[in-house]
Formats: sequence, C-alpha cells, structure tokens
Amino acid sequence: MSQLIFKNYGGSHQLRIQNAQDLEKIQVLDDAHWAATSVPINSLNCDYAFASYVDTDQNGRIRTDELKVAQAWLFRFLVNRSRLSEGTDALNLSDIDTSHPEGKKLRVAAELILTNLNLPDAKEISLAQVRDVQSIMASAANNGDGIIPPEATTDPDLVQFIVSIMETVGSALDASGKPGISEEQLKVFFHEAQGYLAWKAKGEIPKGDRTSEVMPWGAETPQAYELVVSLEEKIEQYFTQCAMVRFDERSAAQMQLRQKELEEIDFTDKSMMEARLKNAPLALPNPKGILELEAMLNPLYIERLFELEEKVLKRALGGSVKQLTEKQWDKVKAIFIPYRAWLEGKQGARVEKLGTDRLRTYLDGSYRHRTRELIAKDLAVADDLNQIHNLEKLIFYQRWLMELANNFVSFANFYTP
Repeated sequence: MSQLIFKNYGGSHQLRIQNAQDLEKIQVLDDAHWAATSVPINSLNCDYAFASYVDTDQNGRIRTDELKVAQAWLFRFLVNRSRLSEGTDALNLSDIDTSHPEGKKLRVAAELILTNLNLPDAKEISLAQVRDVQSIMASAANNGDGIIPPEATTDPDLVQFIVSIMETVGSALDASGKPGISEEQLKVFFHEAQGYLAWKAKGEIPKGDRTSEVMPWGAETPQAYELVVSLEEKIEQYFTQCAMVRFDERSAAQMQLRQKELEEIDFTDKSMMEARLKNAPLALPNPKGILELEAMLNPLYIERLFELEEKVLKRALGGSVKQLTEKQWDKVKAIFIPYRAWLEGKQGARVEKLGTDRLRTYLDGSYRHRTRELIAKDLAVADDLNQIHNLEKLIFYQRWLMELANNFVSFANFYTP
C-alpha cells in the first residue's frame, strides 16, 4: 500500500481521499486521525437506503469500523474501482468481480434483471432498474419471505384455509404489506386443531352408551354442572358463614342488615337493593351448618336454588331434598369432578369456532401439504431477492461511499467554499 497523504483542511491535516487507492487506506488509519468517529445517519445528505446499508447494527449512527466494513465489502465485489470518484449510479457489469461464487451470483442477477427488462445486451445496470424489479418482487405473491397471503393461490378452498388460520391463530405481514401465514402459523394451527379434536373426542359419549367417565349424567351433565358452578361460590360462602356462627354466635347479627345500612338504602333503586342482596347470605346462617331449602332464602337466588334442587340435588342425593349439609354438597360436587377436569384441560380454544367437521377436513385433507408447497415456492426466490438487494447495495457504495469517507475522515466538503 502506498503512503498516506494528508492535506490541510481548515487548519487540520487529514487523509486525502481522491481515488480507490486512497479509500483503501482507511483500513489502517487510526481513529485519532479521523475528523469524526461516528455520524448520525439522519444528518447525511444522501439516499437513506445507502446510509442504512452502512449502518450494519441499525442504531442510527455510522461508526469508523462500519465504514471500514463497507469499504472491504465494496472492494470484494468491485474489481474495477476507477469509477468510484465519478459518483455514478450506473454499474458496469464487467466491473463486478466474478472470481468468487458470490460475485458470480451478483453478475447473473444483474443479467437476469436486464433480460426481464428486455435489455439482454446491456452492458450496465442502473439503480432505478434494480429498484423497479425490487419493487415488483416485493409486491409479488412470491417474494422470498416465506409468508403466504390468501392472494397467493386461486384455489378457493385453499384461500379459505389460509383465511381460517389467520382468523384463529394470527397472521404475519409479508414484504408487500399484506397479511398472510408462514410455517410458524401453519404449525401452531395444526397443533391447536389436533389438540382441540382430541379434547373434544375425550368428552364424547361412546356410541351405544348413555354415560361416560367424563359425562356421568350423559347429555344432561353440562347443564347440571353449570347449575352447580353458578351457585358453588354462594353455597360454600354460606357454609363458611355457618362455621363462623358456630365459633361465635354474635357473628350472625353482623351478617344481617344493620339499622344504619337500612337507612342508607334507597328502596326505589333496584340496582342498589340487588347489590346488597347479592352480598347477603343465602339464608340465615346457623351453627348446625344446614341450608334449609324450604325456609326463608335470599330472593336473588331462590329460582336457581329451586332449579338446583329439582335438576341436581334430587338425582345426586336420591330423593327429595329439604335440607343441604356441607357433606352432601361435597358429594354433589364430587360427581362432576371428571367433567370439571375435562373442561379445565381444554385445548385448542382458538380454533374451536371453526367446528369439528371443518377441522377434521383440514387435518385429513392435503391442505397442509399444499400450503407448505406455496411457502417453499415463495422461499425459493429469497436468494434472488437477496442478490437484488446486494446489487442495490453495490451501486449505492459505488455512488456514495467515497464521498461519505471523505466527509467522515476529513470533512472535505465542509471546507469547500
């Protein structure tokens, strides 16, 4: 490498960069001799995409080491560097270094773009031409990101399948800005669908049987369980209140409406009265811990208690039930333990709205295979798109890198009247 030549810029001697040989010298130039060691990219008067390429860590600033990396990358792909000082955004195909595989790919990509633009004999390619093709590919159905929007297929069944996944387990935005699905959403959907169908099957009553372990009362199990659950908290609250009275009988009076509370209640305000009844005991707690079902009951719960007695307690406890003890209540709840466990172990809730028939169709059909083919086809163009990005990057570096280096190392433009 030739000697480093410094020039007086505004009273400070900095490295002079006039050609490719000078530009290469920044690799050995100590940071102490740079006019700046970092620069915010929003202060640069150039195409933002160029600055973004140089800013490899995307932190909004270009550092000396990032400029050195950019110079090394440019020289790896550009065999003829005589046009760097011209600041041109037209790249001669013969200037691309094809002595290594990456350079060969870049040359092939440039020739392919020119062929698609009906310019197969062109000797150079411009930034505008690269960007036109880049824009077309980014908005195409297959753009290399592995995300498939519904528009990627004309098969109405497959379109509906993709939409179903998006509406249940979510979507991702592809390069064109359209929502679609990737392998990740596909995997999650089938996992959820399989989980839901397995869970659903466990709760079904075998053909020829009237009950099962999960459904101890057959088809009537869900309704009975809902009745139990709707009153469970209130009934158990009552038995706890009875235990308090058993411990200290004075607590019974504290659970009733006191004179001051009665005075504060607006008896024309239905919601206020219902709120107070909701918090009141089911019945007057007693030290025996017995819920008298034919005694005075909280009017807010009478109808549900009557329904519970008729549809659940009689069947569970074997006959008419006038009184309910805590032990009897535990026996009633124990009947529904398998059903409760099944409900709490529910899987695939997100795909439930599609229904079992459609889910089985999706699982048993070729939907997964066909969608994966679309994703693979999309990913197949990823390398082509990456080469187009590299072409854009190479043209940008040819156009701007020397000017950036000059104004990074020496502030040359700053001292040019």
